[in-house]
Amino acid sequence: MHTLVDQWNSEILVLPEIQREYVWDDARASRLIESLLLNIPIPVVYFAETPDAKYEVIDGHQRIRSIVRFLKNQFRLRSLAVLTEYNGKHYFELPEREQRFLTMRSIRAVIIGSDSHPNMKFEIFGAPEYRIHCPERSRVKELPLSRNIEPAFASTSRGL
Repeated sequence: MHTLVDQWNSEILVLPEIQREYVWDDARASRLIESLLLNIPIPVVYFAETPDAKYEVIDGHQRIRSIVRFLKNQFRLRSLAVLTEYNGKHYFELPEREQRFLTMRSIRAVIIGSDSHPNMKFEIFGAPEYRIHCPERSRVKELPLSRNIEPAFASTSRGL
């Protein structure tokens, strides 16, 4: 996750226009950090590679920002259910072992290559199995009809 923070700070990871701003409160972000500390798998994040070698965050923005914010000591953990001894602590106040564990932790990511069809990055929002499991679908901005992705799929059988 150390690389994730570096890429966010270096603006290698960018938000496409469809993404909303960060909306998670500290309690929800804390529960994500607790899951990471407990080595509980978290959902995959999706990136779309841009022609200028950046990566648009297609899904996972709230999770990524929560991780970055915590590793930058921008909030204290709260409302933890299992690791209650860490409530009220910033990242730098955690035991060194836990800090190291977090920075070395990997998260699963899918990268949609820049050579993929331009609408491919929106396919994950249209897949039936994704509709059921996507916690961040409600976080996507509503765009004007002219920018709506649904018409882009209307002319083909699979949207590709």
